[in-house]
Amino acid sequence: METRLGPVGEDVEMRWSRDTRHVAYAIVRDGRHYLVLDGTPGAAFDEIQRYSIRISPDGSRAACVGRRGKEWYFAVDDRVHGPFDAISSEELVFGESGNHFAFVGSRGGCEHAVIDGSVGPGYASVTNIVLSPDGKRYAYLARTPREDWSAEKSVFGDERTGAFRTSVVVDGRVLPEVDALFMGGGLTPWPEFSQDGRRWALIASCGEKQYVLVDGRADPAFDRIRSYSLTFSPDGRHYAYVAQHGESAMVVTDGVASSPHTDIFELTWSPATGELAYVARDDDGWRVVVAGRAGPRFDHCWGLTFSPCGRRLAYAAAAGERECAVVDGIQGPWFEYVGDLAQHPHLVFTFSHDGSHLAYCATQGEQSCMVLDGTPGPWYFSVDRTVTFSPDDKHVAYVAAKELFAERIVRDGREGPAFRGIQESTLRFSPDGKSVACMAAVDNRPVVVIDDWTGPRGDMRWAGEPVFISNDVVEYLAVSQDSLYRVRCERKGIDGK
Repeated sequence: METRLGPVGEDVEMRWSRDTRHVAYAIVRDGRHYLVLDGTPGAAFDEIQRYSIRISPDGSRAACVGRRGKEWYFAVDDRVHGPFDAISSEELVFGESGNHFAFVGSRGGCEHAVIDGSVGPGYASVTNIVLSPDGKRYAYLARTPREDWSAEKSVFGDERTGAFRTSVVVDGRVLPEVDALFMGGGLTPWPEFSQDGRRWALIASCGEKQYVLVDGRADPAFDRIRSYSLTFSPDGRHYAYVAQHGESAMVVTDGVASSPHTDIFELTWSPATGELAYVARDDDGWRVVVAGRAGPRFDHCWGLTFSPCGRRLAYAAAAGERECAVVDGIQGPWFEYVGDLAQHPHLVFTFSHDGSHLAYCATQGEQSCMVLDGTPGPWYFSVDRTVTFSPDDKHVAYVAAKELFAERIVRDGREGPAFRGIQESTLRFSPDGKSVACMAAVDNRPVVVIDDWTGPRGDMRWAGEPVFISNDVVEYLAVSQDSLYRVRCERKGIDGK
């Protein structure tokens, strides 16, 4: 059954919600540009700024930057905020639930952070605006002119002598000036909130040294702080990052540095226990370190993955030209390759929801297989690393091909029909685990596949992921010709039960 939701243009920028059950885009009707969510038009403008359309992660709200006359506005659904002289399309942020939003607007030569429609003070520039995961807190970087600035004393590339000073603003409070925010590789760091939103941190610098600000307090300084290594534990009680001192690297946890290593990679927290794991490289080889305890030595290690319960850990390891999985400290069988090195070198393992099962793909020669709980499955021409467990963890499905352009779903070892291509990221089990659905390609058009049944071969241009809204009903969004549809397929109508 198809339900038409609304019109869609030819060249349209579409933004999907995280579950792909909702989509935002713009249409032109009678010379006016409209923001649209799930086919329903919202605010209207003379122009909608390209690449400015956003959709909240839960799909409940849509936003964009639009122009009316010579003035610019920020629209959330049908509510409009403004006017402004300009609005940056790079600084548009939604909270996880869609209840909070933030953007940066310019007026009279000043830039303002706008949080949930409330306009903040003006600065020379406002950048790197972020919301906490719950959307209740915010932070950004603000630049103001230095009153004592002198061109004669300015040193090119040294922000400490530049015409502007940079401050961190958290929940409207301007922290004391940071001497110079870290500009590693030309990138200014983003403030980082803990998952519960109670804490924040930021990489900064002081003279030739770099350090981390945590809740406004400075950690000890190091020669360098590794970009993007700053991370909070899932409960927000701890934080960690990689620091460089001379030729050595170390993990700093809650301000305390570990023993030095040649290099450090993949800081990974246990979701339940709060233990920190990472990969350490030294002159004699690579090891995985968990809660300060080093594991066996290998020529290389990667792909650290904790189970959802946090009590199991898997990683890939290499010795010579062989690779294996190490699960809970026990080495598995050796292969030529473990994981999909070409596409996802660090996304190797998939645990079941309760952590009792583990799957990964492996390659030997010109064939690949899916390894489930240490046992290799059938060998194929190719196996995609994406694997899906049923909600009760009793069933498993993945995509494999015996030859080029002949991909099929393999469910509990049983092969389904072959397709030119299957979008492996769309694999979904029904809540009762009895059916699996995905999007496949037939004649270069997307079609829905449920078990062995293939949906109608229409003229869809785009399609979202199929979602089981009950044990027997699958829904997905699709664009056909000039319209957006919500398509519903019922399992009872497919198997005749």
